[in-house]
Amino acid sequence: PVWTAAQGAMAARKPEAAPANGVASPSNAVPEMTALLSVAEMLLGSPTADGYSSDQKRAIVACALRLQSPRLGDVLGRLHQLAILAWDRCSDCVEPALHRTLAVLLDVRIGAADSLAGAVMWRLTRERVWRRECRLRALALLLKCSVAAEADLLKAALKANPAMAVSALCLLR
Repeated sequence: PVWTAAQGAMAARKPEAAPANGVASPSNAVPEMTALLSVAEMLLGSPTADGYSSDQKRAIVACALRLQSPRLGDVLGRLHQLAILAWDRCSDCVEPALHRTLAVLLDVRIGAADSLAGAVMWRLTRERVWRRECRLRALALLLKCSVAAEADLLKAALKANPAMAVSALCLLR
């Protein structure tokens, strides 16, 4: 059922949004993120949120990102690549897709959160199963940082709102 659900979500996508040779261009980054948003919303929805394991959800997200492997590092890397391209075109329209996709990957329940970004950051700060590299990449997505290096993330964290900054600094320690 994992690939069936993902293929159904992918079938709704426009063919012109497909990256050429697996490389996204600025012109198709926003449509890719929009399609990813619909997949993330499906995975966060009522029967689906509890019906799939975290591995299955990650596989569906990987399929939506057109990846052959559902490895977390690959998923976050591709998501970061698309986000960087899309931030230049439409920063505000990218955030919901990023936050919801990270919520899926971190198994955050939306209904209990005042702020989805805050809930995702809180969960990311407490995440210990993900490799540090993956946590830093997710932090870069939340802080809108094009580089996942600790020095750059620290600078971005200091510019973030106080709640995000505290969480980011806890993650960077």
